[in-house]
Amino acid sequence: MPCGKLCDGAEPFCDVLRGSCVQCRGQLDCVTGLCEVGAGKCVECLSHETCVDPAAARCSNAGVCATCLDNSQCAHIPGKNVCSAGACVACAAHSDCTMADKAQCSAQSSSCTACTDDTQCAHIPGKNVCSAGACVQCTGTKAEACGFSGSDRLVCDSINKTCSTLRAGKTDVCQPCVSDAQCMPGRLCVQETLNSGQKLGFACFWKEGDTQVDAPASCLGGGRPFAKQVLKASSIDGASADICTLRVSSCLAFKQFSSDVDCATKPPNPMADQAKCGVVPRADASCAEVQAGMFRCTMTCVNNADCKSPVACVGAVTSVCNLN
Repeated sequence: MPCGKLCDGAEPFCDVLRGSCVQCRGQLDCVTGLCEVGAGKCVECLSHETCVDPAAARCSNAGVCATCLDNSQCAHIPGKNVCSAGACVACAAHSDCTMADKAQCSAQSSSCTACTDDTQCAHIPGKNVCSAGACVQCTGTKAEACGFSGSDRLVCDSINKTCSTLRAGKTDVCQPCVSDAQCMPGRLCVQETLNSGQKLGFACFWKEGDTQVDAPASCLGGGRPFAKQVLKASSIDGASADICTLRVSSCLAFKQFSSDVDCATKPPNPMADQAKCGVVPRADASCAEVQAGMFRCTMTCVNNADCKSPVACVGAVTSVCNLN
């Protein structure tokens, strides 16, 4: 007999080349596990990759799946590439969590979860502020990362949570804004809405009663043309205040009012072209003839309070602020 005896029991196969009895000569000889051909025995694993249990991801020298000793022995475990206390987990520290929306390492589950404070974002490049569970560049109230332009502080775009090139405290009423900080004192960055409910974007508006910075004490009494009071309006950064906005017109119409915008149709017979004024022609603005052949945009109004002082509100059907 090639092996000198009849092979049976724990070593039932004869390895002719070796001249000895072995557990296995190839994979088909092992009922369970894998055949380590060089040693002629059935083992649990041949490499770390064959150990798929996170709690036993390392293949030991004895061919047994055991607890991990370092991160390299967890590289083959999907989503759990960190070795901690012998087991492969998603993370052992916040720095192991590299996704901005899952930057916190939960001590309870050793998994990456949404952030709850800024310290958990310190390792995310360029996104060190926690906002609504995600690490972002900045927020309207935390614009420190945006720095300065000259001596003026830059503001954060509160919608996109990114730094802008806009300066703090420089934007007047009815001008577009991305943060409360962008507005001049006495103003808040609030969503502008037409009477129809159409949202027009954020703009700076007066805070009613903030008279120390020239805001009107009363919208209707001294805020013209910002005569509409909106109680407890919520700003782009979550501040709440009573604000003064336009009642029937829009900031675009306010900007166009009596400007050099020619709203006439083309010669030789110029006529009012309503489509050139405001957001919704005749609703928030109108094209009116100032003098023969000259047309300019004007604001719609309910009464004089909706027009820039001392302009009067005129007209029977669609009232507009007088251009003459």
